[in-house]
Amino acid sequence: MRPRNGKIAAFAVAAWIPVTLLLRYETASSWGLSALLGALTTPLILWLTWLRRRMNEQAREWGRRSSREWPENKR
Repeated sequence: MRPRNGKIAAFAVAAWIPVTLLLRYETASSWGLSALLGALTTPLILWLTWLRRRMNEQAREWGRRSSREWPENKR
């Protein structure tokens, strides 16, 4: 397993556990249903994290390609 895959797997487990516990104790549902819903929401959490990272990278790139100079560089 590459380090990046290990990081993603650790993040997925770290996202699944709180969601499952929250669903179990807040909705008073069974462990099986909570685990299933946690497993269904974990890819959504991973996708939202990827989307946030991608949007930040694109914003950073757009800022670099901006036609105006930074005020610090005008001196």
